Amino acid sequence: MAFYTAIVAKVQGAEPLMMHVILGDHTVKGFLCADYSRYFSALVQRFLARIHQSDTETYPDPCGHCELCKWRGLCEEKRLNDDHLCQVANIRKTQMKKLQAAGVHTLEALGQLSLDVKIPKMDWKTLDRIRGQAALQLRARQGGQKQLEILPQEPHRGFVRLPRPD
Repeated sequence: MAFYTAIVAKVQGAEPLMMHVILGDHTVKGFLCADYSRYFSALVQRFLARIHQSDTETYPDPCGHCELCKWRGLCEEKRLNDDHLCQVANIRKTQMKKLQAAGVHTLEALGQLSLDVKIPKMDWKTLDRIRGQAALQLRARQGGQKQLEILPQEPHRGFVRLPRPD
């Protein structure tokens, strides 16, 4: 509302006294523009300062809104061209951050990571699992065929937990 009010003020040459919103039950709620103008102005200044920082680097990391975004195709293409870690199936954002902090930035680098390499603050089982997944995907990419790896059965997990048939 404050942004719209600022636009109206610019067009009219004077700030409106009130701004209004119509709620879902059709009631109209009014607010004094002066009560919010300084706060809104500070937000705008912070936003513009952040945009103009020369060291601000962004990357199209996947997020929950990707399915709705019109830039999704461009972002996916960038991540694919960069061989981004997000392409590793079932990898988590926290795992990607730990890998990147340790100098592992691509699916290929993770797939070729030596077994004796340790990633700080990452459990070895987790690293082994995502390294194996990356290696599997890398082999599929290089060979042109999907790869399959049957994982060993673990007690008390998966189908083992089902009751025996009658």
